[in-house]
Amino acid sequence: MSTQESAQIEHTPASDATKSEASNLRSAFVTLYDAQDVTMMSGTGYNISQSFLRAGLDLSFIGPLKRQIRPMNLAQHAINRFALRKNDHPQRDPAFLKNYSRQVEAQLKGLDVDVVFGSGGLPVSYIETDLPLVIWTDCTFANLLEYYSKYSNLSKRTIRDGHAADRNLYQRCTRAIFASSWAAESAINDYGLAREHATIVSRGANVPGSKSEADIEALIDARPSDKCILHLVGVDWTRKGGQIAAGAAQELIKRGIPTELRVVGVEPAFEGAIPDFVKPLGRISKSTPEGMKRFTDLLGESHFLIVPTRAEAYGIVYLEASAYGVPSLATRTGGVPSAVKDGINGILFDLNDPASRYADAIEKLWNDHDAYRALAMSAFRDHQERTNWTVVAQQAISVLKSASQSTNNQQTTQST
Repeated sequence: MSTQESAQIEHTPASDATKSEASNLRSAFVTLYDAQDVTMMSGTGYNISQSFLRAGLDLSFIGPLKRQIRPMNLAQHAINRFALRKNDHPQRDPAFLKNYSRQVEAQLKGLDVDVVFGSGGLPVSYIETDLPLVIWTDCTFANLLEYYSKYSNLSKRTIRDGHAADRNLYQRCTRAIFASSWAAESAINDYGLAREHATIVSRGANVPGSKSEADIEALIDARPSDKCILHLVGVDWTRKGGQIAAGAAQELIKRGIPTELRVVGVEPAFEGAIPDFVKPLGRISKSTPEGMKRFTDLLGESHFLIVPTRAEAYGIVYLEASAYGVPSLATRTGGVPSAVKDGINGILFDLNDPASRYADAIEKLWNDHDAYRALAMSAFRDHQERTNWTVVAQQAISVLKSASQSTNNQQTTQST
């Protein structure tokens, strides 16, 4: 069994209406990487494409694209990085991006498609085509600037090139889909995208999820009543708010609530020994059936997902928690408020809230099982209604259809 087959996620079949809407639409699907490889980009591109195909969309894949090696670009990168001590992103270089666009254009010549769809904007930032262009992204360059650490202290050329690429991209887009209002507002305010051309569509959860409310009710009832299990997933202990999560667990223990903090992905960072209540589980790959089962079993056993992230473009792990009726504890930053709806699939906190505030919220729900159960079930219903790939694909295909029709109508008007 191939990796792609082994990790394929089960989805609710697309409705007949959605299949009808997509059946007459042919789209190129552009990615820098291989979108048919579930191991790439946490499986997001794979799940987007598979949900489109299940909905009946005629899809032609363009990607992976070849990187261009430009000595001058690398030399500038070396000077900025090592001489000037600046973070530098050579992949934003206009010539580098234009090379990607030329590759896309060359492949489009051999395809009979109605619309070009980019999962991310970089490979189509400088594309020249008469076809309607739609992209789907979770952030703009302006969003990233001075937000993530690797986008702080940037070289002048990276700032210049990054803004130029996004400005060019949003001038070319027929429609743009964003995972969050945070990203959409940036494209509108920073790069001049027409508001009517922006649509907010959630990402989907990259896990199978439970099939029914009865399954979730049983899962909730099976969670321990003598120990509160908190679950943290991430690759950066500091950025994901690991110390706050650990502090919340420690505070709960002080209040007489036995608590365990499970940590997936990153090694917890403490000055001394790792506390006994913190359980490092290492990296768990979801690209195999065994890894997916272990990941989802651990998630489903947990009372809360706690990721008090300091910076996040969106946060698909919150959606994955909702798929198993696990409320998320998260921060109001970046695109997170579009992933975690306060009081619906979790609780949002301010960035400067201390660990004790998290402990207050957990303790309140721990002592009121009915309230906890209601929030957990609400999280699952949010997954069913908003953040599963079948629903997400329906919304995205509607945007693709709209882009194709608007271009056809414009061409008809110009010809008459």
